[in-house]
Amino acid sequence: WSAQTVSVSLPAKVRAVLEMANMSDCNPKVTPGVPHEVIKQAQPDEDPLPRSVPYANVCGAMLWISRMVRVDCMQRTAELARAMHAPTWRHWAHAKHLLAYVKGTIDEKLVYKQDPSVTPATFGYTGYADSDFAPDYGSEFENYKSTTGWVFTINNVAFSWRSRKPTLLADSTAAAEPMAATGASKHSIWLRRLFSDLGFPQSGPSIIYEDNEGCKKLSRNYCGHDRVKHLDLRDMLVREHHQRGLTELVSVPTQFQLADPLTKTLAGPAVRNFRAWSLRGQLPPDCPAT
Repeated sequence: WSAQTVSVSLPAKVRAVLEMANMSDCNPKVTPGVPHEVIKQAQPDEDPLPRSVPYANVCGAMLWISRMVRVDCMQRTAELARAMHAPTWRHWAHAKHLLAYVKGTIDEKLVYKQDPSVTPATFGYTGYADSDFAPDYGSEFENYKSTTGWVFTINNVAFSWRSRKPTLLADSTAAAEPMAATGASKHSIWLRRLFSDLGFPQSGPSIIYEDNEGCKKLSRNYCGHDRVKHLDLRDMLVREHHQRGLTELVSVPTQFQLADPLTKTLAGPAVRNFRAWSLRGQLPPDCPAT
């Protein structure tokens, strides 16, 4: 209370998951998974995981932890959960890698700090949206569907986030990025209504940072190009929100895209920066996003 902070964490739940997987004494990892490695679906020549291995229990517990307090684990947990219907020993190895990462960061927590300069008229949020175009999931029906992610922050600390594989196939980055921006824009509209109900109506458009210049331009102007004309409905939604002054896509360099780790597993330094930013509000040096 004296520090004017609110910290949110689930250390007991994390310890319970580690004990469930018999990994309470494991050596910690510095990343949630192998950087830039996609978890493929089970292949015909792989042996299924015995039911005695608590893969589904671990995934369910990690989904709860990731959705509640650990945004840095969300992308990897979502990938693992997609294999719950047919896990193999390879998937269990990936799950143990994630648990080893959680073991090394068990004391991490969301830390919300009071900003004395903020008034009821200026209290608001900031969004980030990104997409990983056409990762190889190793499945006939799921292959090459882009992974989208978005995160919203208050005072630079995450409070709402998502990482998922869309049901539609994007045939280019010009299609994948608007899909992510559309999801973030729709959630932003919901947040604006929530904030208004709580007594904090948003006076201007809500900022959503995007690292794709084409996506930002599509949100402002119609383009009948062959590569994007099949995305009219999604483009129109983002464009309508922009024209009504509800949201605005703003360019940001990829290295300062907070949603990037929600679309893929990054290397150790990037994971540490993402964790410090999203959980504690410590922005990287020279970051243009505020």
